[in-house]
Amino acid sequence: MSAAPPEASVTAWALTVPEAMEDEASGLVWTAGCTGVTIEKAEEGAIRLVCFYDDAEGRAEDIQGVAARLGTTATRLQVPNPDWVQKFKETFITFDVPPFRIVPDWVKEPPASGRERSPHIIRVDPGRAFGTGAHESTRLCLQTLGALAPTLPHEPRTLDLGCGTGILGIAAIRATHAKVTACDLDPLAIAVARKHARLNQVSLKLLQIDGGRGLRPAQFDLVLANLMAPFLISRVDEITAVGAPGCRYILAGLLREEENAVRAAWPRDWRVSSTYQGEWASLRYERP
Repeated sequence: MSAAPPEASVTAWALTVPEAMEDEASGLVWTAGCTGVTIEKAEEGAIRLVCFYDDAEGRAEDIQGVAARLGTTATRLQVPNPDWVQKFKETFITFDVPPFRIVPDWVKEPPASGRERSPHIIRVDPGRAFGTGAHESTRLCLQTLGALAPTLPHEPRTLDLGCGTGILGIAAIRATHAKVTACDLDPLAIAVARKHARLNQVSLKLLQIDGGRGLRPAQFDLVLANLMAPFLISRVDEITAVGAPGCRYILAGLLREEENAVRAAWPRDWRVSSTYQGEWASLRYERP
């Protein structure tokens, strides 16, 4: 019997970063032209991103620049050439984050929930996206939004700040019929959010801007901010400025150990509560 031919290999780049930087690192490698990325456990508290490019050698300067921004280095390595479509179909399956159900685009009919009340269906295409509902910080936002929805005004004016894939804005529409403005500085994120809006047959007002800069003050009833703790701290004034009286804020993307620093930066006379999942925390604020 003849031996099976060896699997073709390709050149990729590997970056090792702290686990808390997973979302930021994933976003940056996509903007550097990445066509696929796998995330693996590295040493304690760290992950390794293996990044694939159509022209890995030609992207050397770009990936080294990303590595420098993340405070790490990029290492060239040879790895088996992955079948990305098959990998996604094998590993990304329908899952629930009550009251929402996240359904891959290739699943044509959402599975029955077996519950009296049907979940809110959100379709995703994770092929070139980050923030598809699987990460703990996104799940915390979805859970908090689901719990908060019955207390919100009808069609709340909603801001999805740093929208990524747009999944949180879409969830707000599903749960509350929200009028959503979704913004992100990354043009790839805007393109992916636009694609997800079409996929879910909803309307998002998409803006490519830096944080809340340029937005009219006191215009939103709900602000969704699944960002990193340093951003939530350093940009607190502009984030709080966009909320109308009674505005609810759902903050995520921070670790439990960062919660006190975020609380210290945000207004102390606002009502606040916390929820947790694993090592991640979410804060819910209510503006007076």
